[in-house]
Amino acid sequence: MVEKLARRVIGWENGRGIRPVPYPEDGRRGPVVMLADEFAGSDGDIITAAVKLLGLGPVVGTRTWGGVIGIEGIPGTNWSTART
Repeated sequence: MVEKLARRVIGWENGRGIRPVPYPEDGRRGPVVMLADEFAGSDGDIITAAVKLLGLGPVVGTRTWGGVIGIEGIPGTNWSTART
């Protein structure tokens, strides 16, 4: 999913009498905004972190619990301090 979000249109095929076709065809053409909530886990946690790290767009919403990306401290960590 992240790889597809990272694609962007880099060129166009524009032949006579046909509609222009973007390259890659499934490249995004607009902005990306990721919506997160505190109950996201697994891929929901990873995708929001990847979008943020790759600079594809802002992440809005409530911070995820952070268990998949990593939590600070040792067992018994205070969940309110998870950093993702």
